[in-house]
Amino acid sequence: MQSHELNLKILIGCISKGNIDGNIDDNSQSTEESSSNVNNVRWYHSAVMAQQSKYIDVMLASPMKESQTNEISFPDIDLDTWDMMMKYLNASEARRMTVEDVLVVGEYYDQYDFVQGRLLCDQVLLEYFQGSKQQENEMSLDVDTMVEAITLAFKANLTDAFKEGSGYVKEKLTVHKIPFGPTMFDREQIAKLVPLIIHFCEDDSSFRHGLHPWDEYGKEEIESSLFPRLFVSEWQLVETDRVLKQDFLSHIVLSGTCLEADGSFKSENPWVYECDRFTEIDGEWFGFSIQFSSDCWTIVAKSEEQEDGNAAEEKILWENPYSGNLPLPPRMNWKAVHSVAKGRQPTIQYIRQRVRGLLSGTKP
Repeated sequence: MQSHELNLKILIGCISKGNIDGNIDDNSQSTEESSSNVNNVRWYHSAVMAQQSKYIDVMLASPMKESQTNEISFPDIDLDTWDMMMKYLNASEARRMTVEDVLVVGEYYDQYDFVQGRLLCDQVLLEYFQGSKQQENEMSLDVDTMVEAITLAFKANLTDAFKEGSGYVKEKLTVHKIPFGPTMFDREQIAKLVPLIIHFCEDDSSFRHGLHPWDEYGKEEIESSLFPRLFVSEWQLVETDRVLKQDFLSHIVLSGTCLEADGSFKSENPWVYECDRFTEIDGEWFGFSIQFSSDCWTIVAKSEEQEDGNAAEEKILWENPYSGNLPLPPRMNWKAVHSVAKGRQPTIQYIRQRVRGLLSGTKP
């Protein structure tokens, strides 16, 4: 019957005008290119798609070219993304949607008014934000994913997810805690959050006050391209002052490793703390250092430099995620990386020099 025919042609991505009908012009394209264009066409029941998308419903109902030809184009969506969108409109597939999937399709569900798709994305991100504290406890929180999720929830009108996520993000941006506080964000992440930060400031005066460690940012400051650098550097200063308390650090003491690493570490380089203790791992002898590696603080086992001139081997035993902005290795929240570190929770104590005599102008 006519009502059961696939009568709606959907054109996905950029398709050349000469190949919209799937006809191949030998003089315009190679066979491979033409085949690709034909593959970018999908057929559907118009009534079903009109139910799924208010945008499609309006296009088919209004006196426009699309209603006459039963053809609608989505030039800004690539084929894989479109197929993923259609997949999750199937009720049997919906609960398999992940946060990563939402980050791909959520914007388009909203842009083209796929109501059920948008509601599904809202539910997936709501559950994601409800589990944020648990991710903190497990030290598994991916800050990049969290930032992408809250910015999408804001942009794509995912109301329940945005309500839940905005409370979490506000706290992380304003409450000074280690490791999950303002210092967990880098400049790129703050730059992505600027539209939300402006929205939060307009909606909540207490947020504006908490955003700055000792003052308030004006709107022009937040909109400035320098704001991400300013935000990160000022919270770094807060953490430095908290740790040092205007005093000088003598050394740090590591404990809780149940290895020879426990004990004092001193530094001639602000990013590396070393000791003269050794342990045997996998049949080789290693010393220990606490150092800034790549983007976070780590506790490392380091072999001696090889006689043949090869660089010393390093094994990261523990790492401290979210510590990339911290001037000193954090006290707690170390995550085991190597097998010898499993089940052990190191802690660090800062030992300060006595400088009262120097500060008062008398001899120590």
